[in-house]
Amino acid sequence: MRFLVCIILLASAASAAPAPWGMALNHESKECGGFWPGDEFVAYDLPPGWKEYWPKDRGGKSVVETEAGNCVFRYGQEEDCCRQIGYEYVAKNVGAGDRTVLRERPGSVPGYMWWVGLLIILAIIVAAAILIAALAFFLWRRSKKSSGR
Repeated sequence: MRFLVCIILLASAASAAPAPWGMALNHESKECGGFWPGDEFVAYDLPPGWKEYWPKDRGGKSVVETEAGNCVFRYGQEEDCCRQIGYEYVAKNVGAGDRTVLRERPGSVPGYMWWVGLLIILAIIVAAAILIAALAFFLWRRSKKSSGR
């Protein structure tokens, strides 16, 4: 029973976090680029022929070890890593073209929904303008009748 309670508490305390940045290499074409597999909302997959590599701490340096060689990895400087390996840099995130939405981000509005919101706001503005114009007309007529008597 105690074990079950521990499992439930640990599972409820866990939260999803974005995956770390790494590198992707295509050994056939000798191309290279950064790779981010995603987070709890979206997943990116590598195209066929590409292989992912993750930096490892080696003596205080973040090093990516591949079959083609090793490179010192720094986020945002993936091109330097490709150069160190001798491969051609092609993209910041090689997997960005193959995206799978896992779930909507909180506060995000799916596709057409922003148009619906815009139409509602526009309808409220038009209704308010008509109401103000009608009230102004009514007051104008009333003042004209009272001045005419």
